[in-house]
Amino acid sequence: MPVVLVDSKAALEEKGDTNPFSHDGVVLTTYNFAADNADAIKEVEWDLCVFEEAHRLRKVYSDTNKIAMALYEATKGRQKLLLTATPIHNSVMDIYGLVNFIDDNIFVDDEVFYKRYFNNPEYYGELAERIKNVCFRTLRQDVAKYAKLTNRIPKTIEFELSTKENELYDRLAAMDNAAEEYAEVKGIYDLCKSITKNAKGDAFMSALAQALAELKDKGANRKAVIFTENKTTQAYLYELLKAKYKNKVMQFNGSHSRDYDKIARFSKDIDILVATDIASEGFNFTHCSLVVNYDLPWNIQKIEQRIGRCHRTGQRHDVIVLNFLNKHNYADIRFMELVTKRLRLIKGVFNQGDDLMGDFEESVGKIMFNARTKDAIDKAFDALQQEHSSEIKKARQKTKDDIIRSFDDTLLSKIEFIGDEVKALSQQFNDTLWAITKYALGSLASFNEAERSLMIKGSYEGYYPRELIYKMDASERKGRRYGINNPLAKKVLDTCEFKRLYSGSVRVAGEKPLRALIGLYQVSLLIGYTYERYTRFIGVANDGRVMSHEECEALFNLPVTKYQDGYKDEDGVHEFVREEEQERLDKIFETHRDMLFAAMQQDHQSYLSDEIARLTAYNEDKKQKLDADIERLAKEINELTHKQNKATDFEERLILKRQIAELDKKKKQIEGALFFDKMQLDAILEEQVGALKSTVAQKATTRPEFYLNFEVETLGETI
Repeated sequence: MPVVLVDSKAALEEKGDTNPFSHDGVVLTTYNFAADNADAIKEVEWDLCVFEEAHRLRKVYSDTNKIAMALYEATKGRQKLLLTATPIHNSVMDIYGLVNFIDDNIFVDDEVFYKRYFNNPEYYGELAERIKNVCFRTLRQDVAKYAKLTNRIPKTIEFELSTKENELYDRLAAMDNAAEEYAEVKGIYDLCKSITKNAKGDAFMSALAQALAELKDKGANRKAVIFTENKTTQAYLYELLKAKYKNKVMQFNGSHSRDYDKIARFSKDIDILVATDIASEGFNFTHCSLVVNYDLPWNIQKIEQRIGRCHRTGQRHDVIVLNFLNKHNYADIRFMELVTKRLRLIKGVFNQGDDLMGDFEESVGKIMFNARTKDAIDKAFDALQQEHSSEIKKARQKTKDDIIRSFDDTLLSKIEFIGDEVKALSQQFNDTLWAITKYALGSLASFNEAERSLMIKGSYEGYYPRELIYKMDASERKGRRYGINNPLAKKVLDTCEFKRLYSGSVRVAGEKPLRALIGLYQVSLLIGYTYERYTRFIGVANDGRVMSHEECEALFNLPVTKYQDGYKDEDGVHEFVREEEQERLDKIFETHRDMLFAAMQQDHQSYLSDEIARLTAYNEDKKQKLDADIERLAKEINELTHKQNKATDFEERLILKRQIAELDKKKKQIEGALFFDKMQLDAILEEQVGALKSTVAQKATTRPEFYLNFEVETLGETI
């Protein structure tokens, strides 16, 4: 599948009058460029729109976020996938924005949402239930048994300002503006000059030195990344650290493009990186396991992003996080209240949130002691895998099957975690595709077995290939890549899928002798609006034993020694399985079909329940909106009445009186119709639920594809 980057004016010029986003395959672009060219985006019939760092779209309901609104309008009606590790930045309204970007039929509007969920923890469980089918949160604990993840160990270090520093802080906080008396300004200046030590800086240097020393004992790299929001503070920290650590310190704030090239040195000869928040996104610092937040941003998700540079897949050591807090500072106290409040929101909606602040009481030494060595991490992971071995095996097999069905070798080669077993399955899949292609094309193409290449001589079933030469080896440059996504391969598979086959006889070589009748069936299941199609084998051995789909499928991987295919000619149909045997196998298969049907019915009932719950909640939102309209009018009337009572001018009082009367009339009209409007909403809901329940009308059809008399022969006799 080709990948095209479209993110500059050059891309527009290259395509000329045609749409720059109109490409076959995957199109990569940036938020800004896509928003600037939203009309072109809208013209393309996308199969899927994927948004990375999707938290940038959370303010789509606000007029201030022009980019989010442009992208929302450009992709309206398309399938969308939003990816973010930090969905909540400021408040619960971020959830409203992201969910509304995907589906605007879950919540009525931002006003009703705000009233019910903002600062209302008692409703967080209800909110989690409403978004469960559109929002999926994968936590570290969910993947801990599959991937080797290390611990996060946060520690908040309290420090106390000196007497002079406290005085400076108080005098600065008391200043209203720059027009203060000269004497006061000069006094503050003199106080600043008299302060020779920075209590926070001293606490920082002490904790950093202790942590770096402990890292070496744990077998981790002696490296640290220091975050600050302010470039002035960054410059101060850089000079402070440089005095002690010399040329092992580097600062990064993205001011110069060359900074991005220099940052690679952090993984080599630089031990300490002093960075602003520009380094909290898009970088991988897994070679470092010490994160220091010299100052803490009010947006707690920024803290999460900072830590995420180091605490991520690929990290081999437990990650230590050091924060600094002055509990005598009102701003720091408010920050702690905010952290507690937002973590409660995250836990309430997503059921889990990572610790950011840690224990105030434990010393840095004790925190470092709790950090494990690499060997201890490996042993803990091995024990966890052993405990969940059965679950892991099933999950991995399902993932492997999904990958093999979805990707060709070109994509598989780019998946780093792909194992030998999956590569073997991929090879087996390609072998099957090659065999089907040779069977289907026959004399229409010449085949080179050594190179796994083919040269087609003309059209095939009305399809005229663009190229003549096709090769299965992804490393070959000459010829078109031949895989499951190739148009010719798709045509071959589609043609073979609908080709009528007659019952035949096959003999294969295997370890155990066997004779059996095997059938392949296509099962179509229709429940409501959901349609699914399966192919399933069923078999009966000569001794009467029923053979499973997996057992039958395994026989088709054995080498064929003899094969006779049924056929149709002018004398009629010639088949190798008698009609009564076919009917016997059909009856056996009906039981297996009914099991598939029952499982699908259960899934549909679950969908039905969720959809009725969604419609019911949406209906309640509409009722609340009606109540909110009355409350808003009442508030406007009260404000105008208060204004009228204060007015001294007769003309002004008269105008206000008329406005109040008009609003009161409108309010009474809405109140009068409220009962009937709510009844109408309930009637609409009942109609919608009835329509949903009618989709329980179900249908299951079975079509036999072929029957085979199967014989496995060995050196001994068959049975």
